[in-house]
Amino acid sequence: EVKTYPVTGKVVAVDSAKGTVTLDHEDIPGLMQAMEMEFRTASPSVVQSVAPGDTVAGKLEVRSGETVISELKQR
Repeated sequence: EVKTYPVTGKVVAVDSAKGTVTLDHEDIPGLMQAMEMEFRTASPSVVQSVAPGDTVAGKLEVRSGETVISELKQR
């Protein structure tokens, strides 16, 4: 079962080689409080159009206990 949550915040870092993005995100209701955290991305294309300092909105999926950013767009 995959649960999807809306996520908003600011991009702190992008690591294309590792396939991760670090977000300083706002509260994600029902999942976690606001914090700075590194997330895996569903694919490299998720972070192609964002850079550190960008304010973004997207989708966070929880799959078998793992959190994955599946979509990110500049706000």
